[in-house]
Amino acid sequence: MSLRIAMVGACPYPVPQGSQVFLRDTARGLRARGHDVHLVVYGYGVGEDTSGLPLHRCARIPGARKTAADRLPVATFSRACGELFQPADAGRA
Repeated sequence: MSLRIAMVGACPYPVPQGSQVFLRDTARGLRARGHDVHLVVYGYGVGEDTSGLPLHRCARIPGARKTAADRLPVATFSRACGELFQPADAGRA
């Protein structure tokens, strides 16, 4: 049975990091299984979407600011792992 699925991401898209990558990869996997998958995301992102998935962008809210995600460099895998495995008391004085 084929399903029609709307995956909603409260994030700018595409941005090559974190939940955006998970959203894209999950949608691609569902699509490969024969489902009709659409992405619903913020009205902006970084770069062009090359996933081939139907993309629906929410309208911008007048006066709303973008998040910092589209202005920051993409974190490296080693940096992310370093922060993940850092002792809980590290950095405390």
